[in-house]
Amino acid sequence: MTHALRRAEAALLHWFFAPASVAPLAAIRIALGAILVLSVVQAVPHIEWVWGGDGLLRHATQSYPSHPMVGHAPLVFGTLALSAACFSVGLATRVSGLVAAGAQATIASAGLWHSWGWTNAIPVFVAIVAVSSARNMASVDAWWARRRGRPLPTVTPRWAVRVLQVHVAVVYIAAGWHRIDDRGWIAGEMVYAAVANSMYTRLPYIDPQPLKPLFSLLTWATEALELAAPILLWARRTRVPTVLALMALHLGLELSAIIGWWQYMMLAMLVVFLPSAWPERVLAPRPSQTPTPRAVAG
Repeated sequence: MTHALRRAEAALLHWFFAPASVAPLAAIRIALGAILVLSVVQAVPHIEWVWGGDGLLRHATQSYPSHPMVGHAPLVFGTLALSAACFSVGLATRVSGLVAAGAQATIASAGLWHSWGWTNAIPVFVAIVAVSSARNMASVDAWWARRRGRPLPTVTPRWAVRVLQVHVAVVYIAAGWHRIDDRGWIAGEMVYAAVANSMYTRLPYIDPQPLKPLFSLLTWATEALELAAPILLWARRTRVPTVLALMALHLGLELSAIIGWWQYMMLAMLVVFLPSAWPERVLAPRPSQTPTPRAVAG
């Protein structure tokens, strides 16, 4: 029994701490930072109207007059934009990432009704990436370390990869599970409802009625994929096809409906399940002298 427990402990430690390439973490860092910067750019025309000292937030409910966003929105958004830009390019990555996560969490806490959900999830992802080895590749920090003759390792323990993988799997568990008893999803109506709703659709000039059977199939396929994803993402043979299918799902949703930056965030996070060689070809095309595991997910 003791021998079996030791073997299980060793396997768990290897699963969680075995060396892996930092390329997926670097790719996610670049993408999440860019998403936060673009979200600020998109919000600029509405900052004072929604979050200002005499804005909608202050008058919508009595619980917000003392919120840090009220009257200080430009400062919070400016801090987010600057720190997220530094995080994306890898300048003082850990500090800038944690500051960006805090600023984004502050904005998200100002009201769920304007957050689209992604604003509450992305600070967690950014914080995990910030304290990881994501700065060790394709970053100002890595460039400066090389200049000083102290290059940062491109292969490090993969604990951050595992933590992110677990978080992504939990996102799909939450997404699929709460729809099991939803009558709209059971009846195959939700994709049609999103496309037909003038508030969410990106296709206002297309009559969705003739395509309703297709939308029903897409609704059921979406539910089935999200329910199966938390299992299929962990199996070697099904991992990459599942990631590609999920990426196609998020791209399709982005092209057809307006749901904030959720789709872009999930597209970035799914990189954590891809073979590390894929982001390496983009971020570090020249072969490294340090041996790199073939797949981050292992």
